[in-house]
Amino acid sequence: MAKLLVFAVFLTLVIVGLCNNSENCQFILKNETSDEVWVRMNITADFKVKYNKTVNGTIKTAEANFSINCTEANDNLNGEYTPEVNKKRNLTMNIPWGDDDYVLTYEFEANYKKGSKQWEISEVSLSVDTGASEFKNATNDETNATGTISGQKNLFGRLDYKRYYYCNSENTLDFKLKNQKVITSMSATISHFKVQAFEFNNSTKGDFGSAARCSKDIKGSKIVPIAVGAALAGLVIIVLVAYIIGRLRSRKQSSYEALS
Repeated sequence: MAKLLVFAVFLTLVIVGLCNNSENCQFILKNETSDEVWVRMNITADFKVKYNKTVNGTIKTAEANFSINCTEANDNLNGEYTPEVNKKRNLTMNIPWGDDDYVLTYEFEANYKKGSKQWEISEVSLSVDTGASEFKNATNDETNATGTISGQKNLFGRLDYKRYYYCNSENTLDFKLKNQKVITSMSATISHFKVQAFEFNNSTKGDFGSAARCSKDIKGSKIVPIAVGAALAGLVIIVLVAYIIGRLRSRKQSSYEALS
């Protein structure tokens, strides 16, 4: 029975571990001259892009699915910092991979509000080249087909300096498209997301400050233990029932053998 119980728990952990196979990327954008950290980000991102393709002369809708290649993206990570103008500072971080077939861009903005320094993600954009291998039989090769997301309702709002945004839960972002001929929709599922920009407790190491957790994590932190506990309880009951049935059958078989 003990072995069955251990196996049941192990199987549950394996299933949970397989839920997310995408790689969690870690990026640090620095000032090349002073080695000062501008942005530090951890992210797991899966993208879904619907596009038009040609099959035997007929235009049909297809779907391309891909994720960030962390190694390629880190090798080509780049950005731009705009010094303070009218109490505002701006940062751009470009995350390119696949020979620049894909570029995920984060725009950051910092300003002074009522005597406090705050920062936010002002815009997220994804640029793709439909000539990439994921876009099989695309109707046209569309270079730099771009979708954008902006506004606090779509992102996470403002944070004080030296604080970071953290969201372990999955969030789906739907990009807005403009004048696209091939691509019909573009979305990203982001998880294990952790980001801080502009100022850090240690400017050269980029140590994260205090966390601001997303609402999904706060709600999920209460639901997940209950769900996992219920699943484990169900497995324990199944194992117990199987054990009892096995014991009863064994006793019956022993009784028949004694009578014979």
